[in-house]
Amino acid sequence: MRQIANLLNGIFPVPRVRIPPSPPVVFVFAVLLASLTTSCVERKMFIRSDPPGASVFLEGRRIGTTPVEIPFTYYGTREIVFRKDGFHDLRVREAVREPLYQIFPLDFVFECLVPATLTDRHEVAATLQTDERRAFGQADVDHAVDRARALRDRIRPKP
Repeated sequence: MRQIANLLNGIFPVPRVRIPPSPPVVFVFAVLLASLTTSCVERKMFIRSDPPGASVFLEGRRIGTTPVEIPFTYYGTREIVFRKDGFHDLRVREAVREPLYQIFPLDFVFECLVPATLTDRHEVAATLQTDERRAFGQADVDHAVDRARALRDRIRPKP
């Protein structure tokens, strides 16, 4: 562009014209401006149980032991299973609903134009019920083994 202006200036008297910055400069400036104004929404699910220490399965996949916090991407109904020795398994269907700022078209504004990080935190709590049939500790197992050995010795025929 400058070469054409210089060539024309030599042939025809052309007044000095200011030439705008080249496209790469504009592109770099736009990327820098966009990076300063971008935001995001962090979606987290906090799962806890009473008593703590239960294994947690989300949609059939083990994600850890309670209390646990996991990120998620999509909203909807989730199936969460809690398992712990000595307690009944608990299956929960939790509806994870999107907040107002995550509904179209507001989601574009809050995720791309608002210069802040928003955190959407959902909490799931469960109380596990004791299962007496599965509530054996090591002392109970040892006692049962000792009783079984004593019974075996009693019913064995003596030579």
